[in-house]
Amino acid sequence: MKKSILFTLFSFSLSYAYGNGYLIPDIGGNFSSPVDANPAGIYWNPSITAFSSGGNILLDIAPTYQKISYERIDYYPGIAVTKYPETSFSVLSPAPIFGATYSFSKIPLTVGLGVYAHYGRETRWDENGPQRFNGTKQFLAGINAGPSIAYRINNKISIGASFNYVYSMLSAKTSLAIVLGEASDPFQFEDPAFEVRVDLDNLTASNFSVAGGITFKPVRALTLGIAYLSPYKVSLKGPAKISPGPNISALSSALVSNLGDVKVKATQHYPQSINFGVKYILTRKLESNFVMQWYDWSVNDALVLKLSSPDSTTQSLLDILGEKRMEFHFVDAINFRLDFRYAINPDTRIGFGGGYDPSGIPSEYVTASNLEFDKVQAFISGEYKISKNFKLSGGFNHYQSIASRKISASNVLPISTGYYRGIIEKVNITLSATF
Repeated sequence: MKKSILFTLFSFSLSYAYGNGYLIPDIGGNFSSPVDANPAGIYWNPSITAFSSGGNILLDIAPTYQKISYERIDYYPGIAVTKYPETSFSVLSPAPIFGATYSFSKIPLTVGLGVYAHYGRETRWDENGPQRFNGTKQFLAGINAGPSIAYRINNKISIGASFNYVYSMLSAKTSLAIVLGEASDPFQFEDPAFEVRVDLDNLTASNFSVAGGITFKPVRALTLGIAYLSPYKVSLKGPAKISPGPNISALSSALVSNLGDVKVKATQHYPQSINFGVKYILTRKLESNFVMQWYDWSVNDALVLKLSSPDSTTQSLLDILGEKRMEFHFVDAINFRLDFRYAINPDTRIGFGGGYDPSGIPSEYVTASNLEFDKVQAFISGEYKISKNFKLSGGFNHYQSIASRKISASNVLPISTGYYRGIIEKVNITLSATF
C-alpha cells in the first residue's frame, strides 16, 4: 500500500514541477547578440569578445513580469462538461547577467568572466484553485558562471570558448491525491478526501557545460557569428515534505503520517543549442541585427526519478519501487528576432524590433505548471553614453501569446484541459563600462 502511495506522490509532483518553464532568450539586453562585442557575448558567442578592446564590464538587470491565467474545462469525450472560474497569478522575476572581459594590447587575446541566469520560471497559483493538483508554487532557476577566452586570428576571423559551472535550484508545491492501484476514473486523482500537500524543499544540482563559437567579418559592413552550447544532465537532490490536505479523511491522514523522511533525486537532460547572428551596417548611422536560436528540447524526453529514505521500513518499499522513467516528449524550438538601431548622435542610439519565440512543449503535455506559449515579441530600446567610460541602455519588451492555448485532450493526469493565456513584459536596464 505504501508503495502505491509513494509512487503517486512523487511521480506526479516532480514531473509537473521540474518541467516548468524557460527564460525568454534575450540575455544581456536589446544591444546584445552573437555579433555584439560586449561581455554578454560570453553567453551568446564567446568569439565575438575578441573584437572588443581594453577592459569591459556589463551588468544587465532585467525584471520580467508575467501574468498567466487558466480557465479549466473538463471534456468528455471532446465535449465541455464542466467549467471552472478562471484563476491567475502574476509574478515579477529578475533575469540578470554580469560579464567582464579584458583584451590584451600586445596579443589578439581576450579573456572574460560571466555570471547569468539561463533557464528559469516562477509560478504562484492559488493553493486551493482548480489547478492545484497540477501544481501551485514552483521556482526553477539555472545559474551559469565561468571564464571565457577568445582569439582574433586576423581582422576578419575570431574563435572563442567558455566554460560554465551550472547551479540548478528547484522548489515546488502541489496537491496530490493518494491513489491505490490503477485509477479507472481520472477524477480519483483529485478527491479532497485523499488530498495531501507536497513540498519539494530546495532541490539543487551542480553541473558543467561548455560553449564554442566563431565570428567572421567577410566585408566591413557585415558580421556573422555562430556558437554552440553543449547539453548537460541535471540530477536535482533534496528533501520532500508531505502534509495532509484541508479535507483529507482520517484514514488517509494516518497513512501519510506513517511515512518516513523521503529524499528525492530527479535526473533530466537540458538541451544543446546554437546561437546565430548577423549584423549588417546599412548606413553610417543605421544597422540591422538578426538573431536565431535553436534549442534541442527533444533530449528532454523523460525524467528519471529515484527516491531514498533514512527510515529502513520506508527504504525497503522504495527499493521495490526502484527507478521510474516518466515521459515528457518535448520538441525542438527555433526562435528569432530582427532589430534596427539608429545613431542619433555619437552618444545616443535608439532601436526597435520584434521576434518570435515558440513553445517546445506539445499541447498534450501542457499543464498549469508545465506551460509555455508560442509568443511574438515587440520591443523598443535606447542607449546613452553617460561619459567617456560609461554607457546606460534600456529596453521595453512585450511578449504576447499568439492565441489562448486551448487544451482539449491531454496525455497527463490529473486533468489539465482548458484555456491558458499569458502576457509577459520585460524591462532591460544595462550599465556598461570600459577601462
